[in-house]
Amino acid sequence: MSTETRPQTRPGTGTSTGTGTGSASGQPGIVPGLWRRQVQALITKEFAQIVRDPSSYMIALLLPALFLFLFGYGISLDQNLLRVGILDESRTQSSRALVADFAASPWFQVELFRDLSEAEDAMRSTRIQGFVRIREDYERQLAALSASVAASMKTGTKASTKAPASASENASTNASGDAFANTSPNTSVNTSVSRTASGAAGSEITADHAAAAGLQAAGTQAMSVLTRARLAEQTKSADTEAETTLQLIVDGTEPNTASFLQGYAQKVITLHSTGLLRERNLSFPSVNMEERYWYNASARSVNFLVPGSVTVIMTLIGTLLTSLVFAREWERGTMEAMLATPVTRDQLILGKLIPYFCLGMFSLLLCTVLAILVFAVPFRGSYLVLLLVSSIFMLCALGQGLLISVHLKGQLVAAEAGLFSGFLPSLLLSGFIFDVGSMPPILQALAQLLPATHFNLCLRSLFLAGTLPSVLIPHTLCLLGLAALLMYFVRKGLRKSIE
Repeated sequence: MSTETRPQTRPGTGTSTGTGTGSASGQPGIVPGLWRRQVQALITKEFAQIVRDPSSYMIALLLPALFLFLFGYGISLDQNLLRVGILDESRTQSSRALVADFAASPWFQVELFRDLSEAEDAMRSTRIQGFVRIREDYERQLAALSASVAASMKTGTKASTKAPASASENASTNASGDAFANTSPNTSVNTSVSRTASGAAGSEITADHAAAAGLQAAGTQAMSVLTRARLAEQTKSADTEAETTLQLIVDGTEPNTASFLQGYAQKVITLHSTGLLRERNLSFPSVNMEERYWYNASARSVNFLVPGSVTVIMTLIGTLLTSLVFAREWERGTMEAMLATPVTRDQLILGKLIPYFCLGMFSLLLCTVLAILVFAVPFRGSYLVLLLVSSIFMLCALGQGLLISVHLKGQLVAAEAGLFSGFLPSLLLSGFIFDVGSMPPILQALAQLLPATHFNLCLRSLFLAGTLPSVLIPHTLCLLGLAALLMYFVRKGLRKSIE
């Protein structure tokens, strides 16, 4: 007959004095499952506190949607409509055709000017971002070039041009240069003229092709682009230098916009020049480049910015949510009571971590739904992989907030530290807007220590490219390492003692 040893209880204390059945850790007198029930009690207590504190679920629910709309609609790298002016000093049929091409372009909002001073005033007042100046001799130069080309085609003269064997670019043709020099004696030496021709070293091209190339150079790329800070210095230097047929003056205070305007204007000029050649039944060897955008076929900047915005938002949310948890307990005077309980440091960390992990993952789900449905960002990856990578990143963000909370006992100071350490680095160093590869080496090394940098690359891969193991695996491992490191410092910094 078997006997069972039951723990005895001291009268009035309820304290067990027997050996009991033990626990998984082998400690006598511990009720089975007590460790788990203690963690559940801490989690329940934290959820109740979240419900009673509106700021917590406002941070987790309202703030992500607000920031995503601000980033998605407020930040754009697209230049859909540029304000450009045109000063037509020629006022001929050819110049009016060029003006019409600018007006029909989907990239420009065109404003016409009658004199240079009017265009300068519009530039100074930022009414326009640049203007094209068509000089008086535009029609005469085109006619002279056409006559030169026609004469070359009739004689059938051949011009020989040689290119160095080591040169990687196409050779410049002497015939096109002569044609351009003879018809444009006032051309500035700073003018960029493209005189390209097909063929390797020692090859010969016909004179009509060379002259046609010269016509294109004169009609399209004989354009001095001035992007200087002060417009007064621009126009002064433009008057003293030798004149060109076409001149593009761009407001250089915004280099990115100036680059867009220069590129779009060059494209309009090139298309106009092609039309001129066709009208004159002229042709020359050319290479057409077919452009394709991989992973972002529409070239919309929102497809690039919204996944990065999710990274910044989740870093901010995760850090703010947990940077206040222990600081709040210290300010309310309940931290001492928690330290007096028999719960361990691991139980305290889990009791604080799990509720806010659930809130953070819900915020991430909300951001993902808004990105796909509202901003129409394509998602080409696996949702399971997204859940896995996001969970690891959320541990990093929450761990960063807990690390702040265990060392700072004031909510205001903890919130400022969370904002400074979470939001600003993820905004500036994660590759959200600025390319990490273009940063100084010391900042590149610092960016690799940020979880937001690795999560940003994973998100953009999942949204735009798909589930790419070569991208996801190394960055996910980096997130795992950072999460483990942060949790180690959190556990080491949390002490069950009142100092």
